[in-house]
Amino acid sequence: EEEEGMLDADHPMLDRVQAALTKQLETNLARARVDLGNKAEELKMARKEREDLGVELYQVQQSLAKLQMHLEKTHENHNLITAMRDRAEQDLGRIKQEHVGSLSEVKGLREKQDKYQR
Repeated sequence: EEEEGMLDADHPMLDRVQAALTKQLETNLARARVDLGNKAEELKMARKEREDLGVELYQVQQSLAKLQMHLEKTHENHNLITAMRDRAEQDLGRIKQEHVGSLSEVKGLREKQDKYQR
């Protein structure tokens, strides 16, 4: 059963409408293809940028690892030098005490010498 007032799709009166719709669909398809090409190019650029950032990140991580190793060695050297300084300060304190003792001994001996020479 055909509905009343409806024309078949191949009816000659619909040729202009169908041509306009076809042209509109072709224009939309062409625009969609251009958009797809643009999106594909954007995707390609984004992938390239991601790859470049990955390479840069790897290089920065390698530099960071080297800097961390250098920092650890610097800390080790600092600790070693601090220990050496502490030992030297202890030795200095001991030597100062010995020197004070020696000065007292020399003073005592000089006093004895002065006493015997009189």
